[in-house]
Amino acid sequence: MTPSSRSAFGNAQKFAFRTAARYEQRLLKLFTMQQQITFLLFLLCAFTLTVSATETTIYKTFAPAEDVPSWTEKDEALVKDRLQMMLSPVNLKFDKHTKEYIQAYTTYGYRGAEKMLGKTALYFPTFEEYLREYNLPQQLKYLPMVESGLNPHAASGAGAVGLWQFMPETAKEAGLTIGTYTDERKDLNKSTEAAVRHLKYMHETFGNWELAIAAYNCGAGTVRKAIRLSGSRKYSRVKNFLPRETQKYLPRFVAASYIAENYHFHGLRPEMPDYNLLMTSTVKLYSSMTFRKIAGLSGVDMQDIQLLNPAYNRGVIPASSRGHYLILPEIGMTRLENHLKYSNVKTNNPTLNAASSGGQNLRKVSYTVKSGDTLGTLASAFKCDVKEVKTWNGISSNRIFAGQELMFFVR
Repeated sequence: MTPSSRSAFGNAQKFAFRTAARYEQRLLKLFTMQQQITFLLFLLCAFTLTVSATETTIYKTFAPAEDVPSWTEKDEALVKDRLQMMLSPVNLKFDKHTKEYIQAYTTYGYRGAEKMLGKTALYFPTFEEYLREYNLPQQLKYLPMVESGLNPHAASGAGAVGLWQFMPETAKEAGLTIGTYTDERKDLNKSTEAAVRHLKYMHETFGNWELAIAAYNCGAGTVRKAIRLSGSRKYSRVKNFLPRETQKYLPRFVAASYIAENYHFHGLRPEMPDYNLLMTSTVKLYSSMTFRKIAGLSGVDMQDIQLLNPAYNRGVIPASSRGHYLILPEIGMTRLENHLKYSNVKTNNPTLNAASSGGQNLRKVSYTVKSGDTLGTLASAFKCDVKEVKTWNGISSNRIFAGQELMFFVR
């Protein structure tokens, strides 16, 4: 019997005794001895059935659901075939650990997998955008499925937080702020760009994605030590000198990649967010605003604002010279921007700022693209974001060409 069922049994038993005591005096007055015994036996049987039903309900709650998908040898063969057809920057090896994690996603853990898969609609577009900007493989977007289950509030016992699970020291090195009002490890845009830069550096350091992903998990120093001990840079040899958790990290990444692309073969149904949360727009604010004020001006529910903007700890976007991102459903952002045109709130939209303050805080600069320039390098040079460059110049692609004129707004 589980602790919960023992508790239920005890409560029912106490209730039976209390009820019997309550009726004891009435029984003595109204019934003969034989009638009293018969009634007490009836009462005992009734409560035995009640306890049995309670216990059955408890076991049913904690036992695997009746509709949990099964796993057969045929499924295993099909999974192997599908893995061979997938594109990935790593070797999609089907080993005992990969099998274990795919089984977890598709059988007893399928409900959690469906919730996580639904969140991909919220986060993958942003992951894909930054991976394109830094010319990294799109399949790296599956890493946060392993790191956090796509939960921006996820926190490990070691102190890692956010979608990409940044430790405090690594976050600070990446330029992410952790403070009373904000934890940028939970910021979708800032944490993703920081993670992508870090992955790019790991790949440049180790030369292949297996080692780069391992280093993302356990640190570059640990991987360097494993390379030295193994005398090789081949992951198949290096992994034996890595921590046990890291040895299982790549199989977890392979399993996450598989389920993201093949969930429909296993009858999984992603729990999609509300439609209005899928069509969003982003603006960078430099002035302080509360969630309550944003809700009033945009018509967006506070709950949705909090869900889309988990980096703000106290319902306040603080003022910042670097700016803070605000994400809202598109219709709500339109309402908010209509207000901001006639307020003193500063944003990364020069049109709005010009309307509110005559553009006194931003200086327009024209730049002619040179050979070798990218949006990422130019954004760094002008101390802005790639998203801002795109907004200012009305472009959607990451491609620019030599001789192209770009407009920047600098402070």
